[in-house]
Amino acid sequence: MTDAHAPPRAVVILVAGGGREIVLGAIDHGAHCDLALIDDLLRLRMAVARRGWSIRLACPDQDLRELVELVGLGECLGL
Repeated sequence: MTDAHAPPRAVVILVAGGGREIVLGAIDHGAHCDLALIDDLLRLRMAVARRGWSIRLACPDQDLRELVELVGLGECLGL
């Protein structure tokens, strides 16, 4: 069972045209921190890139930050 008051794993930010930043949502702390999560984030990144936008992760927890860096995607996901 997860703690309802735990901070999110990260906040996903959409970086739109002109550098505008829009909060897309939080990754719940109960979400598994695994390669499937990384895959989902990369699919989202590809989808928004079709419009010329990008995403970045704000305030990632240590587990997610380490996983993103381990697979070499820190710069790709704005860490």
